[in-house]
Amino acid sequence: MKLFNTFIVLLILHISEAKIHGCNYLETVDLSFSPQFPNGSYLYKDNLLVPFHLTGQYDYIETERGVNNSAKRHTRGCVCHLKACIWICCRFKDMQPNGECTDGLMDKLSNINPYLNVTLLNGSVVRRNLLSDFIVLRDAMRFRDIWKEHEYTLFENGSALLKDYNSEKQAFRGYDCLHPDQFSSENRGSLVVAFHESVFNQNPETLQPGANELILLSKAFLILTTAVYLSVKKLRNLHGKVFISYMLTIFMFLLHKWLMHFHIPLKFCLLRGLF
Repeated sequence: MKLFNTFIVLLILHISEAKIHGCNYLETVDLSFSPQFPNGSYLYKDNLLVPFHLTGQYDYIETERGVNNSAKRHTRGCVCHLKACIWICCRFKDMQPNGECTDGLMDKLSNINPYLNVTLLNGSVVRRNLLSDFIVLRDAMRFRDIWKEHEYTLFENGSALLKDYNSEKQAFRGYDCLHPDQFSSENRGSLVVAFHESVFNQNPETLQPGANELILLSKAFLILTTAVYLSVKKLRNLHGKVFISYMLTIFMFLLHKWLMHFHIPLKFCLLRGLF
């Protein structure tokens, strides 16, 4: 019987699709360490059964810029098609390459036991527990995030209707993330939302035609100008040193912008932050 179960599992893995049809990568979670049953289904976090048709084999991890980095082949499950998901922002320095956020927020939320006001289909408003009634997923902040504070109407499926202080209504589009400081045992009536521009722009980091050449030319002139200020003694006064620091900062910004074009997996943001 054990040999037969092993054969069934291997057969399921063989015919499993590379991607889950109709499911965005951000709606999936890694099931590598979740228990698997003979029929191909998985048990996610001891309380959610993920059926076989909502699982798939992935050989990459999608970064915050939408770039697919090669990774060891693993199984992912489309849990957000089974239960409403809410994405909470994670700072760059706390987001690990495997997609895990190490800021300790989930432990804090467990102690707070936060509730949110949820609007049902019939229009009535009920209080729902963030941890038990939703799947909380962590999402890395983007370089081009648009931050706004909104009064909100949250629905059962995790979507929301947002109304800012200019009376402009905007739907919570999914895959945007909510700022973690907004979750507490008290109802604050508003949420800070980070809209991910890059998720809805297929090529957010693509440079415009000719921009690459202009960046290289600008860097060359910056280097020449800096060299002149360093070589001429009269220019190495206080104002000159401030100007040199300014040019070095601009150079680092342009270098970072240029290197992002090649999707090099290095944390240049941390280096740029030092300047």
